[in-house]
Amino acid sequence: MMMHAQIRRLGAAGMVGLYLFASSAALAAATCGTAPDAALSVIGDHKIDFSGSGGNNSCTNKIILYNSPTVSANKGRLLQALIDTTTVNSDEECKSINTDVSGDTGVAVKADGSPAAVRPEIPFLASSSSFYVRLSTDGQLNTTNVQNLNIPASDANLNAALKLPGSGGQGSLATAGSSYVVTMPGGDYGEISVNAKTKIIFSGPVKIKTLYCTSSGGVVFAKGQNYIDEFSHSAGCPIITDPLASSDDPVVLNFLGNIPSSSIKGVQLKAGPTCINYAPASGVDCGQAQAPRAMGEQNSNNLEINVLNGALDAQAGISIAANIYVQHAGAYLGTGPFTLVGSITAAGDIGMQANNKTQFYFKSKAGGSTDMSAYSLSPPAVEKISQTGSIIYRTMQADYQADGSLGTSGHLKAFKLKSDSTQETAPLWDAADRQNVTNRNEKIRTQVAGSFGGTASDFELLSTTAAAAFTGTVGVETLTSSAAQILDPTNAAYAAKLGGRDKTALLGTPWRTNPIIVGKSVLFATDDGILYSVKAGELADGGGALNWGWIPRQLLPHTAKYADLALKHPWGQIAAITQTVKDSSDNYVTETYVVGTAMGGQVHFSIKVSADGDVLQGVSWLDDSVGKFSPGSASLAGDAAGVKAMSANWQGIAGGPSGGAAPTPAAADSGGDPLKVAYVYGDSTAGVELMVRRLDGKDASVPTAVKFKTASGGLAVLPAAAAPVVKVSSNLLYVTDDAIYFGTSSGRVERSDTTGQLVASPGDKDLLATDAILNVNGAPVASGNGSGVVLTAQTARRLTVLKYVGGTWTAPVWWTGLSASGDAESSGENVPKIVTGAGYTTKITAAPDIVNGKVIMYVTKTKVIDSCTTETKGYAFGPLDLLTGAAAPAGSTFKVTENIADNLMNLIGDGQAVGGSGTIFNGKTGVLTGSSKDTGLLAPGAGQIKQRLNWRELTNFF
Repeated sequence: MMMHAQIRRLGAAGMVGLYLFASSAALAAATCGTAPDAALSVIGDHKIDFSGSGGNNSCTNKIILYNSPTVSANKGRLLQALIDTTTVNSDEECKSINTDVSGDTGVAVKADGSPAAVRPEIPFLASSSSFYVRLSTDGQLNTTNVQNLNIPASDANLNAALKLPGSGGQGSLATAGSSYVVTMPGGDYGEISVNAKTKIIFSGPVKIKTLYCTSSGGVVFAKGQNYIDEFSHSAGCPIITDPLASSDDPVVLNFLGNIPSSSIKGVQLKAGPTCINYAPASGVDCGQAQAPRAMGEQNSNNLEINVLNGALDAQAGISIAANIYVQHAGAYLGTGPFTLVGSITAAGDIGMQANNKTQFYFKSKAGGSTDMSAYSLSPPAVEKISQTGSIIYRTMQADYQADGSLGTSGHLKAFKLKSDSTQETAPLWDAADRQNVTNRNEKIRTQVAGSFGGTASDFELLSTTAAAAFTGTVGVETLTSSAAQILDPTNAAYAAKLGGRDKTALLGTPWRTNPIIVGKSVLFATDDGILYSVKAGELADGGGALNWGWIPRQLLPHTAKYADLALKHPWGQIAAITQTVKDSSDNYVTETYVVGTAMGGQVHFSIKVSADGDVLQGVSWLDDSVGKFSPGSASLAGDAAGVKAMSANWQGIAGGPSGGAAPTPAAADSGGDPLKVAYVYGDSTAGVELMVRRLDGKDASVPTAVKFKTASGGLAVLPAAAAPVVKVSSNLLYVTDDAIYFGTSSGRVERSDTTGQLVASPGDKDLLATDAILNVNGAPVASGNGSGVVLTAQTARRLTVLKYVGGTWTAPVWWTGLSASGDAESSGENVPKIVTGAGYTTKITAAPDIVNGKVIMYVTKTKVIDSCTTETKGYAFGPLDLLTGAAAPAGSTFKVTENIADNLMNLIGDGQAVGGSGTIFNGKTGVLTGSSKDTGLLAPGAGQIKQRLNWRELTNFF
């Protein structure tokens, strides 16, 4: 027999409590997204311990992970099951089985070396009510606040059995032992006690002082934020979720971590059989081992459990489908059978008490407050002359799949510009949608082994490349990939090797490699190791269609493990360079080259392409210097990119730009002579070397790199150290053969010629001597003292302007930026400060632009709204006068019709500020600034300086 009642709380006090709760909830996002990368994740240097106890220390048939080949923890912090106390038998390592691959026998679970990030503290909202309800074993309903209890007359069956002897007494439900269902409104409660077979359904989110879950009927929680101070759980009491809950709007249970009558902190889930948001297969209860198919059918994304204090102690015989976060401690999981579908992230160790049919089925979670759409980390690519309706191109990545689960994918999207220079919301096309396995097989190439002739035969179809090319040593491993894996990563046979990549995605993520326009094509590179060329223009004209793809031969073995390759970010920056030279018949011809860097600067290259960028014409040269890397190939704390780059994998050099600068041509007119390019590479002990060579590869002799030399001819020591090391940390600004400028990791700007001979330096006076210079830029000036340059040198938190005129340095002229604590500061009252704001974290996130003698900086501000929501906005700060640093809003516009913001903080849009690209839009000269989600033209008024040295497409990596 089942009886159903509705408990309604009346009275002013109850309504006020509900109203306040609803109001506070409305200020927060609907849910907190945990967004884990694995079934098990720990924060910091904590461990995940599979080793077990009590003799059950073999993983075979004892611990199994499904769809989680890695766990998020530092290397060496994953303790596999042991055969004895000293050795690990590889056959007994815990296995991960890919459920998408039929008959998969599993791979050993490894730590990915990337522990989970610390999350903002989750606030706890306590109940303000003492109202309590106790549903006891003999079917009695007890309350000392009878006046707050209203049983509507329409519930005749329950009314007939209910007796209310008077105020302060108790009412009894006549049929003892029956299964009751009692619906209660959302709001504040004192104590809820659920015993016997009674089920309580909360129709809205609740805050409860003490909850006893002791009934086999269990508790049904409503979607939204629920808060429980004290929680007592008994074996067999299920926790059930609102049927309307979803990935976007789940049930969230926030446990403060108190246990009634106990000094222990945390949440204890007692031995089962107990179902937590879990519906087992027919004939199986939650205390038994669950089949993979049944686990796959569970919806773990509609329940989040947050343990705010103490540990999670989940005992044997429990099946859970949820994403669990333990804020300040660890998690200790049952002796088995124990099943978790979803994930656990903990700030302490995660351990197995004794292994016996312990199973984890990873289903990633994208929270409702998480933006699941694609976003960009690089500036827009735009033609030098543009107008309303012109097409821009943006490399973008998505971190979530269509179903809301984690899965990265790469995109190049084309957008039209609106009249205000912002991008249209809907793209014209996405190059990811224009690729298929057939055209990838027909058009993706690698360079041939051996020497090059500068012709199309320097490339071969990847599908025809010898199998031996795909095997090589990567770190300490010998890895083997294949053409098929690269050309068709969506094939189910390779699913286990893709890590967190969307299994349906043909393109890897583009990270921070800037796209470039070459004639009628757009070129971009992605973390799958491939440089792509696709058609530019309207969809009807073939826009987005694949022209060709090229993956350097050196990268082929690395593709065996896409997850590792993507973490390394194999591409630096690329640039297009054109030169006009005389051919053998003394006629002038224009040639187009694409230069770039890969593998953190181990590989630099120049390849020749057609004027429209749609045909590969040959390899001019390829410098493969094993063990040498370029600035930007490794991250440094607080770098401009704000992310981890290659340091843990390529062992590269800290600096900028992200991934390594492309070879840089001289900015000055070559006078018709063949162009030369310069780049630097090296290692942290032998020093960085300078390479200068012809763009077309037709040097009279094989070029060699040179070390930097002091004025006396000795090897440079910058800064003073025992080893002769020039610690170059920025791109090169190659002006002429006698003037190459660059920044160092000690906060200095240096000037060299093409032989590596250093000339007078401004030293490190008033620069950030402890901060590496990540990029340099500049513009020419002339004065009574002679000609020279004005340089910008930007670190992770400061922009400094210097002058070199008539052989004399002025350093600094002015500066503005952020202190180590994040406060705004500048060199004087006439130099504006970046506006930070209370509660915001402010960072400089892209290299500055110079146009019309004005400087534009890029700033990102983030603010934690609550435990579930973080606001991120990208701004263009400026314009600032290049010569004085003063605010220069006069004659300037932003987004065509807007005045420059009074505080110079011009909002580009949501997401990170990612830099800009020079263009003349509807007749206005400016920079098309970009955030992760939008664009806007900042057009400074005319100034004394009409150009910058690197104002051309070939140096778009700044």
